[in-house]
Amino acid sequence: MQENSFLNELLRHLSYKLQTCTTASRVNLLASVEERFASYLLTTRLQNEFGKEILTPHISEIASLIGTTPRHLNRVIHKLMVMNVVIKEKKRLVISDWARLEEISNGIRYE
Repeated sequence: MQENSFLNELLRHLSYKLQTCTTASRVNLLASVEERFASYLLTTRLQNEFGKEILTPHISEIASLIGTTPRHLNRVIHKLMVMNVVIKEKKRLVISDWARLEEISNGIRYE
């Protein structure tokens, strides 16, 4: 009986991993880095309720998740700063214009 519980949990976990990897691959193939980063920020806000502040000490992990390099992601962040969509304060980003971020994402989500 306990063996079935373990196998069911393992199957649930593997199914979730497959679904998230498939979604990330689809988004990463079809969208620009700007769209992907905007989508990441919006998805993170909705799922984890970070609100307007998102900690950014691991830019390389975010870059890897959205399928780009940390260097290119920094360029995109700088562009969003020039557009007044985000404000960078030390090691965090503060989103100043969620509506504009929504437009940039073109409705794409990592969900």
